[in-house]
Formats: sequence, C-alpha cells, structure tokens
Amino acid sequence: MKKKRILFCGEAPQSTTGNAGMMRGILDQVDTSIYDISCFGFNDVKIVGETVFTRPPCQFIPAQVQGDFHGRHKLLDILSLTDIDYLMMVGIDIWEYVNIFGNIKKIQATKGFKWIYLFPYDLNHIRSDWVEWIKNIDYPCVYSEHGYNLLKEHIPNITYFRPQLFGAKNYVAFPRDKHLAVRHQYLPGLKDDEFLFGSVGQNQIRKDPLRLITAFADVVKTRPEAKLYLHTPMNKGTYNLNQFISDSELPAGSVFCKPDEIRYSQQQMIEFYNSFDCYINCSLQEGLSWTIIEAMLCGVPFIASWTTAHKELLRNAGVGVLCDNIAYLPTVGRQGQAWVKTDCCKVNDIATAMLSVMENKDRQEQLKEKGLIAGKKWVEGCHNINELFAEIEAETRQVIVESKKNRVLFMQHASAGDILMTTRCLKDLKKRHDGWPLDYMTQEKYSDIVTGNPNIDNVIGWDETLAKSYNVVYNPHKDRILPGHWGRNSNSILSDFYWRILEVEPEDFFIEKVKPEDKIANFIEDLSQEGKKPIVAIYTTGGGGTPFRTYKFMGDVCKDLGDEYITIQLGGPGDFPGGADYRIVGLTFRQEAWVVSHAKYGIAVDTFGAHLLGALGKSLIMMPGSSNHNVVQPKVINGGNVICLPPDYVKYCIGLGPCSGGVLECPAPCIGRIRPDEIMAAFRDLERLEERRIR
Repeated sequence: MKKKRILFCGEAPQSTTGNAGMMRGILDQVDTSIYDISCFGFNDVKIVGETVFTRPPCQFIPAQVQGDFHGRHKLLDILSLTDIDYLMMVGIDIWEYVNIFGNIKKIQATKGFKWIYLFPYDLNHIRSDWVEWIKNIDYPCVYSEHGYNLLKEHIPNITYFRPQLFGAKNYVAFPRDKHLAVRHQYLPGLKDDEFLFGSVGQNQIRKDPLRLITAFADVVKTRPEAKLYLHTPMNKGTYNLNQFISDSELPAGSVFCKPDEIRYSQQQMIEFYNSFDCYINCSLQEGLSWTIIEAMLCGVPFIASWTTAHKELLRNAGVGVLCDNIAYLPTVGRQGQAWVKTDCCKVNDIATAMLSVMENKDRQEQLKEKGLIAGKKWVEGCHNINELFAEIEAETRQVIVESKKNRVLFMQHASAGDILMTTRCLKDLKKRHDGWPLDYMTQEKYSDIVTGNPNIDNVIGWDETLAKSYNVVYNPHKDRILPGHWGRNSNSILSDFYWRILEVEPEDFFIEKVKPEDKIANFIEDLSQEGKKPIVAIYTTGGGGTPFRTYKFMGDVCKDLGDEYITIQLGGPGDFPGGADYRIVGLTFRQEAWVVSHAKYGIAVDTFGAHLLGALGKSLIMMPGSSNHNVVQPKVINGGNVICLPPDYVKYCIGLGPCSGGVLECPAPCIGRIRPDEIMAAFRDLERLEERRIR
C-alpha cells in the first residue's frame, strides 16, 4: 500500500525551544511504515552531540529565506509543486501564517490535501478574528484543555490533542548527592545550604522576567541564602536583563545566568532542573508550559501564575500565584499589531509564594511528591498522533462547512478617492448577479462615502474574515493591484482601473449629497445666489504622504482670484491654510459633496477633493506633485475639464520622473515647484475651455 505523505510545519526539531521539542515528540511518534514524513522548519539551530530522534530522522526542509524567517512563500511553493496528503502545522500561533491562509486554501482546492493545525490558545477570552482564522482549517487541534473549553462552543469540530513530551522517560528526579553534584558542575560557587530558584524561558514580555527579578530582590532582603538561576538570553530579546539586575541592586553572586552563546542538550537540561530547589514561571499566560511538566518529572517543586493553561498543572501540584493585575501583551489581530488585555501577578504575591516554599521543608517534600505523580499522570494522558491521522482518514471527525449567503460583497479598504471611484462599478456588478443584495465593506472612516448609494444594500466595517460567508466576493485592489508604487508607469487613469479590472460597464460616480447644518447650508446658499461671485473650491493638502501633497502657496492664488471669485477651502482641520476667503472643515464626505456641488471651479492637489470635484462635473486645476498625472488625474463627468500641472521633473527631480512619494527624504518635494502665476495662467485657460464648452 502506498504511504500517505505528510508535510509537518513548525519549529525545527533540531532546536531547543518547547515547540521544537513538541515537533520532535510528534515526528518520533509517527508510524513511518504507514506515513512518509517531511518537516518544513524554522529556527534551525542544531545542538552538538544531541540525538534528535530515536530512529532515522525524516527529511528536513529549512524554512528561512532572506527577509522571511518563517518561509511563508517558500511553503506555498512547496505546496504548489509537490503532492502531499496532509499538511500539519505544529505549535505555531494561529496568526503566524494567517496572511497566507487564503493562498493555502486555493492550493488545497486544487491539490486536495487535508490541513491539520495543532496550535496554542493562551488568551483568557475569545477573539472573534482568531476564531474565524481557525475555521479555515479542516482539523483544528488545540493543545490545552483551557483552549479547548474556551473554543469548543465557537468551533464545533475542534479537538483537544495533548502532544507527547519527547524523551519523557529521561526526566527523572536525582538523589541528594547527585543533586549537589550537578549544582557544583553547572553553578560553581553555589553553596550546598543555599536555596536555588530556577526559571527557564525566552526573554519576552509574556514570560514577565522583570517582575520575577523584582520579587526575588524582595526575597533576598530577608533570606540572603536565596539564589536565582535564569536560563534565558540575557541580552537578546525584549529586555536587557543584565542591566535590570544591576539596577535592582541585588547582592553580587545572588543571580546565576545562562551564557547567551551556549545551548544545552536535553540531558543537560534535565541536570539543570535537578539542580533547582524550586522552579518558577509566573508568566502572563500560557498555551502549554513544557518547562513546568519537565520540572515536575524531575521532582522539583514549582510556582506558577494562576492563569490559562497553568491552571491545569496547578490542580494537583505546585503553588499558584494569583493573577489579578491588568497587563497588556503584544499579539496580532485582523488589522495587524494588537495589544491584548491580560492578567499578571503582583510582585508582592510572587515574593510571598517564593518565601512560602523556601521556608518550609515539609512543604517542599509534599510538593515534590505531588509533582512527580501529576507529571507522570500528564505524560500518560498524552495522545497518539497516529490515532489522529486514522480518525481523519476514516472521516469520523466533523468538518465545519458553513453555508454562504447569496449576496455580493465588494471590498475596498482605502482610500477615500478610490472608494468614490469604485461606485462606477456597482450597478453592473449587481446586474451580473441577478440583483443579489450587494454589501460594501470598507474602513469605518470611509463608510460615509458609500452610505445612501442606491446600488448598495448594506455598508459594513472592515473585517476580511467575513468574506468567506459570501457566495460572491470582489476585492479588486487586493486581488489585482500589487503593493508598491504601481502608478508610476501606467497610462490609464485611476477612475478607469476598477471597471476595467472587473470587466463591467461603468456608470457615473455616485455620492449622496447631504446638507450640512443650517448655518453652513444657509451661508453657501446665500453665496450661490444669482449675481454673486462664483465659488472656487480649494484643497491644499492630500492624504497618503502629506509632504508630497501639500501646496503652501495657495494664498497667493486665492488673492489673485479675489476680485472675481469667492474662494472656499475644504478638507480636514489639519490641512495647510490656503488663504481662501472662507474655510470650512469637519464636514462628512457627503456634506462636503453638497458644498462642492455649489462651486463652479476647483483648484486641488492630488486628494479626494480633486476626485470629488470631477465626480460632480466641476472643472478644475490639479497638482499631482510626485504622482503620475496620467494616473491620478480626476475624471470630470458631463464634459468638464481638468488641467494638470505636474512639475518639470527633468529640471527639478533627481529621479527624472514621478516617484509617488517614494523618496521619503526628498529635500524639496516637487509639489512646491509650481508657481502661483503658473496656476493662474492655467486657470485662465480653464475659463476659456469652460466658456467654449458652454457655448
């Protein structure tokens, strides 16, 4: 029988982290008479003299490429070019590869492999974005009871899978003489009657080493025989721990540290655990604390924060420290970097717990015995990866298949001008899908642009995870326009991009015009009466790179227009003052459209206002600055005119052409190269064109 092919993805099994150990345990457990296995792994650091597997190792594929530590695109290439039966991700946070989930699903639809993901869930609450990401996976498995109990009501096919601890039988408790011997070997200078607290973990916010060191400093004040060993990178990671220890004014010799350049084998780590009198891990939260399990199997009493997956290990062993102070932890959400609310221990509570163990010999023995029993029971309860594969092959596990709405979703994240342009496409898209309801998704700050549009049934906030619930989804900017300065060499204006990409017949733009408050509305209506000077709408500043889209000499232009026109500056409160007769800010997009509808002309930089003027049929002067005017110039409906005034790139620009704001430290942004008299000359040309058009 042909073997099933499995590609594992996660931390390299050769490395020394807890997740690498998890990968080792799973790979070592796989029945290779049935399965042909490979491992795609990152953080590939080999330990000299360490035997990684108890049998011949599987094929290992390094993940890292320059600029991509986790090898996301390399993984996609492997999935596209090879045939596998299973992709199994192991120990990786659910957000680590989320930006390629859509690509994985597309490849999976062609290749037909099954996707398994064994992940941590270390939050103490539900995040809807993480839940939606997990639902992409065919067989989601969480490796803590805490995570399973939180998620099971939200993800019906989720499984609790307790992974095997690699080399679990090697973790044993040393007798007293050997305990002292390894202390002398690894920590010379440590006396036999001194009490050693040990901590193993990364130098990161989640492990909260600063509170541990501060609590230890309090312990030493009353019990100078207390010592602390930190098995963590001291100068690599979030904190400069050597400096923090120095600033804590701890007595010399009270803290032992692992040299940053040395990495230890599993057997050496077992010896380290056995040198401790008490292990401590008061982290902010945990998906699964391998170090506590390893300490228990070595007969070491432990202290842990009463949080998330730690609670499972503290039920029958250890000393729990109350976690009731608010802290914030960096993670990833649907919009990128996020700081989630979590809990942390008080320094005083950590110190109290340390003293309670240190000062009670009988309690130390009780904790040791309870830990040995609980650790052994935990290991005995580990699950077998071959049984998981057998269940999947037999199709006995439920897979979520969510029904999709018979609706159309149009997605446009930004910006204001682009959103206005997409309104040309909506009527024909709706017609294409037999009049199905059409929902428009964008950022909340832009939702006013499309509110009230007759072709839109519902405007919803930006949440990409909702797209999977729609039968038809259009996201043209993301799907067809690559990131970068794509407009430098194009010969098509922006207003034509979307309908051409979507292959629909374009309509005119649509934005509902909403009257502002009475004071502003009455003022504009009064200015617009017959016989009064025509209005010119002025925009001095554009979004998306203010230094490259700000014209600072508009005051001279407004002064020259003053005898014949009323000038009104529109835009945001932070825009550069334009010296207009009047300035109106703080309007919604639709209110601004109402005001612009009363203008005769416009003068604008490359901004939403320029496109709004064109969408309402107002002839205008536009200054594109560092942008390609062949692309960014507005389309003016009803035969209106636009005159663009790009700078003389050959004369002024070191790049000899539009850079789209790409030269961030440009000493003289080119938008300032247009003189006010040039604008006035162009404005007179615009007047003549308008007179000719009206005739």
